Amino acid sequence: MNCIDESFEPVIIPDEYIDLCNLVECGDAHAQYELGIKYLIGEDVTKNYAKARNLLLKAAEQGHAEALQKLCEMADNGDKWLLEEIARIYLEQGDPNTALYYEEKSLEIMDSIYPITLIDIYVQLGRYKEALKRLNRDYRAAKRFDEECGCWLSDVVKDRIFELLPYVRKKKEKAPPKPRKRKEVVHDDRQLMFDFMYEP
Repeated sequence: MNCIDESFEPVIIPDEYIDLCNLVECGDAHAQYELGIKYLIGEDVTKNYAKARNLLLKAAEQGHAEALQKLCEMADNGDKWLLEEIARIYLEQGDPNTALYYEEKSLEIMDSIYPITLIDIYVQLGRYKEALKRLNRDYRAAKRFDEECGCWLSDVVKDRIFELLPYVRKKKEKAPPKPRKRKEVVHDDRQLMFDFMYEP
């Protein structure tokens, strides 16, 4: 009895796909971007959003601009986690204003206790008062959360508050007042002579 299915055809994996996978394993950002796009659109591979997102994130973290742009397009569907990751990448790449935009979009979808990235953005922008205001609000929420779950999140938030307090409490040294300059009256000798000669 023959059990071999003669209609079976072996799957032939293209060499370029194998080469691309090898480059991805080596951490090549462009290869991660290329393979991510393939997973996103289902070219040569089964369409897989999660794999596409992870590969594009790896490429973006290495500074691949096209990967970051594609992630921004993907985040339009309201993926909170992806928005937070985009904010983190922009912050790490030295663009806190864009990071703030994406972090605020993620918090619009669902607010969270102690959003670390938001606090880091405020600190990098020098907005210490806003960071402390947010931390104070989060501390109260964290205390309630700790009582319910037996965690210690409030201690972490409190440590961050103490870390930032000196930046707000620091009193700006007032510069001594500048001495007022007296207006120098320039006397015109001819005018003085005229006034003297024709004084009534």
